Amino acid sequence: MFGRCYSVSVEIFPRERLLRMGLGVEEVLDKIEKIFMAKIWEMFPRTTYSGLKRKRPESSAVSFQYRENKISFEARCPVGDVRISVCAVVEALAAKTVLRKAGGEIKRIHSMRLPEKEATATSDRKVLAEGDGVAAFQQREDHFDVDTIYTNDIHEMLAVYGIEAANCTIQREVTFVFDVYGIKVDKRHLSLISDHMTFGGDIQSFSRNGIHTSESPIHKVSFEMPLSFLKEAALLASQERLEGPAGCILAGRPINTGTGLLSLRFETSH
Repeated sequence: MFGRCYSVSVEIFPRERLLRMGLGVEEVLDKIEKIFMAKIWEMFPRTTYSGLKRKRPESSAVSFQYRENKISFEARCPVGDVRISVCAVVEALAAKTVLRKAGGEIKRIHSMRLPEKEATATSDRKVLAEGDGVAAFQQREDHFDVDTIYTNDIHEMLAVYGIEAANCTIQREVTFVFDVYGIKVDKRHLSLISDHMTFGGDIQSFSRNGIHTSESPIHKVSFEMPLSFLKEAALLASQERLEGPAGCILAGRPINTGTGLLSLRFETSH
């Protein structure tokens, strides 16, 4: 015996848009049925269910119907069951329902209009994605310009595009951080940092743990924790070859980079 009836309608994409996304209506309904009905059975354990888009017998307590881009869901609650906010349950389940998931861990996507100076003849919008998923976008060349894909994850840039791309990403992201405070930093200074982090073909941290791999005691001492590095150099009898910028500057010698990299001799006549 049924005493209370709950009716909810959920609007989804039009059939034409689903087809453009490579999704069939039946596929969408099957997924929604699987997720929603598990919760419905949990709320109403004494109900019966006849399935999506099928003619249900009079004794059925739950039904689905797809009409005009809306899925209508009706549940009849047996007499004596507690009152339940079905709308709240449906909203929570709809937010967790994934129709199709790309590779990577993309949480959400935002579409934004490009400024006039950045817009092109073929597109005036860009997509911002939260999460990791460069490879997922590369698989959809028919929807995205894969030559303009960028992420602030330097490790993903390294894995997808290589160490030089990771080097440029470090410089770009550090620049963004300083730009927020109106601070302009010469790109040559930033290139020293990025080169130090990537010169080995992999990314190492720009911290005392990363500096610890340097062979120059003066280089390590000039960064931070000088006493610890001096003790370590003394115990290990480390040698300073004065080949790095820090050692050369401390010893008053020309740096072995830039104009100081070459040794030229000119014969002059008086």
